Amino acid sequence: MLRRWWLLNVVCVSCALVSGSVILAGPKAKAARARSNEEAVADAIKKLGGTVEYENQDPKQPIAAVILSNTKLTSASLKMLADLPGLKTLILSDTRLDDAGLSLLRGLEALEGLELMNTAVTDAGLPVLKSMPNLKEVYLTGSATTEKAVIALRKQMPNTEIAWLPPLPKLATAEAYFKLGEDLVLKGEREQGIRAYTAALQLDPKFVAALHSRGWALLKEDDPVSARPDFEQFVKIEPKNSLAQAGLGLALFLTGEPAKAFTVAEKAIKLDPNCSDAYYVRGMVYYDRQDFQTALPDFERAVELEPKDAANHERLGWTYYELKFYENALTAFNEAIRLDVGFEHAYYGRGLYWITMKKPAKAIEDLTKALELDPTFPDYAVDLAWAQASNGNFAAAVATQTKVLEIASDDDKPTQQQRLKAYMAKRLPEKSIAGKQAVESAAKPGAGKR
Repeated sequence: MLRRWWLLNVVCVSCALVSGSVILAGPKAKAARARSNEEAVADAIKKLGGTVEYENQDPKQPIAAVILSNTKLTSASLKMLADLPGLKTLILSDTRLDDAGLSLLRGLEALEGLELMNTAVTDAGLPVLKSMPNLKEVYLTGSATTEKAVIALRKQMPNTEIAWLPPLPKLATAEAYFKLGEDLVLKGEREQGIRAYTAALQLDPKFVAALHSRGWALLKEDDPVSARPDFEQFVKIEPKNSLAQAGLGLALFLTGEPAKAFTVAEKAIKLDPNCSDAYYVRGMVYYDRQDFQTALPDFERAVELEPKDAANHERLGWTYYELKFYENALTAFNEAIRLDVGFEHAYYGRGLYWITMKKPAKAIEDLTKALELDPTFPDYAVDLAWAQASNGNFAAAVATQTKVLEIASDDDKPTQQQRLKAYMAKRLPEKSIAGKQAVESAAKPGAGKR
């Protein structure tokens, strides 16, 4: 799945400020002129119904992201984006943007992420993207572009990830789109399934089955922010539906409101004592509080009620692991992997089990698999480095640390750096040359980001 870029770096803007007959120049004048331009642009974007994001989330910093989805774009509103030299992310999905409008964005040098989903952009407009030298991700699904043109563009822009899915068939009813969505999700085509559910809801906004299915599909796509409104609408339509309450509970938990999630999960359990999702959500809240003893019966109950759900077994495994019931943890992780061979976090848990059992070779196998399945999660690489060092392969451990450096964000760098250093210092024979090198490497700035 492509991930959006929100890299917010400072960009210097060269300008001058003229005040009466006195020309003010230098860094302060340049900053003042740039600031004035950006304030005007921000006001115009807000009047259109869009939003802006600032570098480091500081309104005094340059604008780094503009979201104009579902707004009435004009040529003037697109032209003004040229006054944002630090713009990294631009979202224009679900607008009337066409090729002519896209051409006005030519040469946005800092742009890294661009969303053009559900727009009128055609194959003829795509060459403009090649004028954006730092473009890393483009979303074109739902536009008027064709597969042939997208394939050609991918070859011309090998360093840019281009997301495009074929158009859905034209169907007459919401039920038909819902069935299509279910079939697509079952085949593993979750993103297309979400689009089919969306088509169903456009025809029938109160189609609760589609709300429920799209909400869970979005959760599985790691997008709880988008999933939450679906469950809120589901609850509004059917307030006594335990599945609606449980789904909302998980969305609340994943969007940073565990107290509300707990309340909703409790309500779902009262509505239906056999709602496995509700026990899972309540267990997650207890687990988040590190109250593993209280979380345990909730996850055991979730497994009992829904034994074919890999997530129930995976979280039960982690709870057993935290409580030091290691053999039970292994059984749970094994079952999660059996049910879902692509469940990377279950491999991670099993990898840590093997480390605890002092079987680093087996740990390396599982942690490598976890990292292959999700190469964006630094913890997998950190613990893989630990396992490699524990197995005496110091060169591999140092190489994996470099991978950690590539994965993690700057904010998490110090935490992972210290974690790596502590791991290596504890695990390696520092009197050996290779051991010392690995410990020193782990302590270098940039190692161990999360």
